Amino acid sequence: MSAEPERLAEATLDVRQAMLVAYGPLTRDSNPIHLDEAFAATTAYGRRIAHGTLSLNALWRAIDATFPAGVAAQVAIDVRFTAPVFVDERLTGGGERTGAGTYDVWVRTVDREVIRGTLTLPRAGAPG
Repeated sequence: MSAEPERLAEATLDVRQAMLVAYGPLTRDSNPIHLDEAFAATTAYGRRIAHGTLSLNALWRAIDATFPAGVAAQVAIDVRFTAPVFVDERLTGGGERTGAGTYDVWVRTVDREVIRGTLTLPRAGAPG
């Protein structure tokens, strides 16, 4: 791979209820906090929240927009989910280079960070 960019290209994802309905069966996550408004209202969040791994797609979009085809399948990410994501929020994924082959990465809403972590690029010459 050529020179590493200083920042990931930011990418957005609009979280919609239809996405949660489709995503749940794909991941075998039928937790009512994602799908049932009445149930979700009784939780600490007070409303439905998106699946954490669905929210992570904003970061994958940023990775795909930044690096050549195939690199996303080889990166290593270590992330922490720091806040809930609610239906109808817009997520933005991005990151900043911190060293050779490493980036601090994040997913944010308009007013808070919801995912924080590290991305490590594949080493040159590593099998892929």
